[in-house]
Amino acid sequence: MSFIDPFSIERSRAVCEELAPLRKMFLSLVDQMSYAPWSETIYNGDWIVSSFKYQQTIWDTEYGLSKEQTEKDIPIIKNPWIHTMGFSVLGPGTEIEWHSGYAGDVWRLHFGLDCPEGDLALQVGDETRTWKNGEFLMFNDQERHRAWNRTDEDRVILLVDILKP
Repeated sequence: MSFIDPFSIERSRAVCEELAPLRKMFLSLVDQMSYAPWSETIYNGDWIVSSFKYQQTIWDTEYGLSKEQTEKDIPIIKNPWIHTMGFSVLGPGTEIEWHSGYAGDVWRLHFGLDCPEGDLALQVGDETRTWKNGEFLMFNDQERHRAWNRTDEDRVILLVDILKP
């Protein structure tokens, strides 16, 4: 199974239903954050990330917002099912090579915030899907996958790791 329907699993459905109405709020935060390049050298081009929560810990100012501000603006951040949450910005012309993630205890959810039209996709196994504004893609990060942004604009998603039951 490549992609997983996030609405078919109670836990991920609840997270999606809570995140969906917050798209505009997340878009307003994109420019307030500080970013760092993705830590692995599995891509060419520009791939930067910024986290609100990493491995169950809500960060305090590491990427621009205080813990108190994050908890106030994004109450879902306190959800114990959310392992990691942050922005992933894939720059124009960037390609991420085939790779597999490390964490087998999470599903990786991508929430489309600012996704241009064009040749922009995530491939998991043999299946390819395009990010779309306001929509969700979910997969097992341990499955072999790759991504690309062959447009002239940034692709911005909210990346959320949800703990499996």
